[in-house]
Amino acid sequence: MRTVDWVQGQVEIVDQTLLPGQELRLRISRVDELIEAIRRLAVRGAPALGAAGALGVVLAVTEADRCGWDAARLEQAIARLRAARPTAVNLTGAVDRVAARMSQGADVVLREALAVLEEDVSANRALAANGADLLVG
Repeated sequence: MRTVDWVQGQVEIVDQTLLPGQELRLRISRVDELIEAIRRLAVRGAPALGAAGALGVVLAVTEADRCGWDAARLEQAIARLRAARPTAVNLTGAVDRVAARMSQGADVVLREALAVLEEDVSANRALAANGADLLVG
């Protein structure tokens, strides 16, 4: 199960504030919604925050295009995303990594964000496999 994913042009998260009693998936299509989810701890864990931040840059680029934002407004949205959880190094790093691709176009931004997401999935699978080996072996 992915707690952060990209589904039909939106960020999908499992709201961590409701676990373990309830599993609620939220679909987020605007940067402000994602920032709020990060601030209220609906997204938890360093790798998940990185993935969410990477996808947040995609939301910002998409929203800027859809709403006609100028470059300053887009940069402001990305800065707010970076600052959503000031001590989250993975969030800042992923936002900066994906934002650095903006001059190459929206498709490149999306590919870079999805690469961050897949790196998180791969790391989690490797961690789970290693942990399983320790428990079984």
